[in-house]
Amino acid sequence: QQLLLDVSHELRSPLARMRLLVEMLPEHKNRKKLVDEVVFLEGMISNLLFSDKLSVPYTNLEYDNIKISNLFTTVLDLVNVNLKNIKLHNSVISTYIEVDEMKMIIALRNLIDNALKYGNNKHPIEIDVYEHNKNCIIDIKNYGDKIGAEDIKRLFLPFFRLKNNKHAVSGFGLGLTICKKIIEAHGGNLSAKSVDDLIIFSVEIPLKK
Repeated sequence: QQLLLDVSHELRSPLARMRLLVEMLPEHKNRKKLVDEVVFLEGMISNLLFSDKLSVPYTNLEYDNIKISNLFTTVLDLVNVNLKNIKLHNSVISTYIEVDEMKMIIALRNLIDNALKYGNNKHPIEIDVYEHNKNCIIDIKNYGDKIGAEDIKRLFLPFFRLKNNKHAVSGFGLGLTICKKIIEAHGGNLSAKSVDDLIIFSVEIPLKK
């Protein structure tokens, strides 16, 4: 918890400078996107790093009724990658879900970023979105190195990182922990499985709180 507080404090100063510098830029088609990214990061810090301890669920969710297709539009806009590398199959285009929009965007973006970072870049990641038993199911699939059964069990633990991963990706090992915490706070479930070189993260969230 102290690490999170220290990191959040250190991040706020450069973000404030970035926001000021972006506002001073000439008008450009990407200026709004830059502002949106900075605002999103500020919201992430406020919502996560200054929030409850990692060991307890979130209690301060702010629910909104959101169209699932609009939720994914926002998430994919915030993922810094060519969208040709992502295949989205959404069978609930007109369906709404009650969630804390900011926190759910953070969770989904983390999961997609994770798939992109650790997946084989020769294969696009696939996202399947569908409804089952009044739940929204989101399967995020990528091809990469097989993950052993013991490591699968530990993926969502704070500060856990795969030792033998070939990808030199920096981080604290908190991304998947935060994702699981957000989804479980919504009464949902996050699980992972590895079938040969196919890695699947499955999100299950009630459509109504």
